Amino acid sequence: AAKGRPLLSDADAMAMLDTLLEAYEEESFVLQCMQLDASWSPEQARPGRLDDVELLCLVEVVGPVIERYGFERSEHGMREVNRVLQSMGQVHAAILEKHRKVQKLVISRFPNAFGDA
Repeated sequence: AAKGRPLLSDADAMAMLDTLLEAYEEESFVLQCMQLDASWSPEQARPGRLDDVELLCLVEVVGPVIERYGFERSEHGMREVNRVLQSMGQVHAAILEKHRKVQKLVISRFPNAFGDA
């Protein structure tokens, strides 16, 4: 593991992903997603929309969850978690599958950011 990077056990990775899935299903978060998705003007470029999505997810869901597992509550921490989960997913199909499920769920909340992704 890289210096200073928290180590996740398989059980922790699965628990973290379960917690993220639950949080992304929370009614209050779903409403925030709908509001954000409806707020962009047609002129707003896609990269800006994706930044908005990342920030909302970080502030409302990901930050508080990953912090419990020793990651930084920041965009850097979020990217680090994704890297760790991706490498764990190469070894463990269950982690890969659940990580994809989380990503698909987020994408489904923002039709105006991801189009028909």
